[in-house]
Amino acid sequence: MALNVPEDVTEALASVRSDAAPENFMLAGYEDDDTLKVIACGSEGVAGLKAALPSSDVAYGLLRCQFMVEKVGQVAADTTKFIFVLWRPDAIPLKRKMKIGRYDGQVKKLFSSYHTDMDINDEDEISDEIIHDMLAKITQTADRVTTRKSITMYLGGNKVGWNKTREVVKPDSRNEFKVIKGANIKWTEGADQELAAALAEVRDDASPIRWCLATYVNKDTLTFNSKGEGDVSEMLSHTNETQVSYGLFRVQEQIDKISATRFCFVVHTPDYVPPMAKAMIATHKGAITPLFRPFHEDFHISEPEELTEEIALEKIASKSGTMSHVTERKQEKRKSFFARSFLGGANKGKLSLEFTNKEELSEAIADVRNDATETNWVIAELIGQNHDLKLDFSNSGTGGMDELLDELDPSKIMYGIFRAEQVIDRSTVVRFFLVRWQGADVSMTKAGNAGILVGAASAFFSPYHFNLDGSSRDEITAGYEAQMV
Repeated sequence: MALNVPEDVTEALASVRSDAAPENFMLAGYEDDDTLKVIACGSEGVAGLKAALPSSDVAYGLLRCQFMVEKVGQVAADTTKFIFVLWRPDAIPLKRKMKIGRYDGQVKKLFSSYHTDMDINDEDEISDEIIHDMLAKITQTADRVTTRKSITMYLGGNKVGWNKTREVVKPDSRNEFKVIKGANIKWTEGADQELAAALAEVRDDASPIRWCLATYVNKDTLTFNSKGEGDVSEMLSHTNETQVSYGLFRVQEQIDKISATRFCFVVHTPDYVPPMAKAMIATHKGAITPLFRPFHEDFHISEPEELTEEIALEKIASKSGTMSHVTERKQEKRKSFFARSFLGGANKGKLSLEFTNKEELSEAIADVRNDATETNWVIAELIGQNHDLKLDFSNSGTGGMDELLDELDPSKIMYGIFRAEQVIDRSTVVRFFLVRWQGADVSMTKAGNAGILVGAASAFFSPYHFNLDGSSRDEITAGYEAQMV
């Protein structure tokens, strides 16, 4: 179904794009299920757009700003930038999101072209400073290792711009740290102050503390986890297999015998975090990330084994241009001054994926992928105890996702794949979904041992379009509906 775009919407967009017009923002919403309307259009910039955001419905905005870059106190460039804003507050009912979500592609095409986009669900996620930082990043003028102060200035024709004024200050414990309490985020008593103090210690070169960690205790409450003097492996040994964690660690990079301090931000999202919890936590990104800034590099991982200090330093060197990607010439090995052996914590060894009958399971998966067969799902169970775990073919059928869900057992860890069809613009597209199931009654010991095999098991069922993780039928179904939208 085509989206109905009234003339006043296109006129408002045109006025924002015109340098001769005073308007520098417009906001559009829905008149009904398939017709857009203008909510607001004016020259107040970000403040005007935020004031017009509806509390319980989707809205689309376009912002025009002048991005100014200073060099030795003199303006070197003054460029116009456009930003597309997608507003989806938490208060929107799920059915409403699904109904209007089908038009997202048409709306983005209508608002094109723009330099960057923002997908937000809380007013705190958009401000002059946040936009300034985004534009500085995409124009490669961002200073990511010094503190930066930005002020909003109004140019001729009521155009909003940002005049960058920088104060180079070494990020140590003397700097004031302020915890931003974003929407829907709670802290256990005193946890925000503990995190602030720990981050200041990590940033202080004179302090032995090299890392700190914050972890969710539930889907909307954070607590201070721990801090330490070891390497990133020590930090990750304190993460939880069922909760998301955020960490900051300090490393030293050696370049031509000169030591440089680097900071890395880590987001650890275990595979066994339920999809609905992941979706809720994802809305906190705009409030959480600024707490850990500035940093040189960020890492998003699902298993502790995915990140070591060597991996971090390689990525930092690659981004900074100090690593050779062309020759294998001898060069001084980059390593942390604080490299030390891992002490305590979880078993860091890797287990290989084994099968009771690999050929039988492979043939069943091939049937699901074959459009000529009626078989459209297959499920397998991880059987055994401790480290002796094997993937065992359980069942297959022709009843699609609903029939597969009937096979899921709360006392088992299971992997399955099913085939589904989606109609897009009158064309039928085949999608494959990987189901990763950890029943609510599975022991923590077995879940921990099985967690090492998640990557190998997922790779065995690949390729697939989407993965659905959960411990209840409702979680799998909700994940499926969200992906099909």
